[in-house]
Amino acid sequence: MRTSCTDSLKGRALTFRPTAEYEIFQQARIEQDTAPWRRRYGHRAGVEGTISQGVGAFGLRGSRYCGLAKTPLQHHFTGAATHLARIDAWLTGRPHARTRIHPSQHSAPLGEIQRGGIDQQRPEVPVGGGRVGVYGGASGMPPIT
Repeated sequence: MRTSCTDSLKGRALTFRPTAEYEIFQQARIEQDTAPWRRRYGHRAGVEGTISQGVGAFGLRGSRYCGLAKTPLQHHFTGAATHLARIDAWLTGRPHARTRIHPSQHSAPLGEIQRGGIDQQRPEVPVGGGRVGVYGGASGMPPIT
């Protein structure tokens, strides 16, 4: 029976939280189903996309300079490059990258796809120069239709 539940040699481990902590988690889960929370989280997703683009396309995490004197300068140049890449994508009509789908959702029912639960409506368009045009959407630019 244990082989059908888990791959662990020790078996399954359950965590029972204290009542107060459990109630906090339950309240947080209820709050996550509200429209204001989803709006706030949508803003965070846009910021995460911006950071992802900076790291992936422009090397944001690494600095070419030693010390703190010129590192902020590189951050400013990276921000300017990100803005220029987004302006270029907007002016040339290059859409955002497709939303990636988790492998567990590949076989979702058609109704879920039609309701917009899984984003498969966007055409797959290659982004020029690797990852330059990939961004999360909080750029303030109108959506490309």
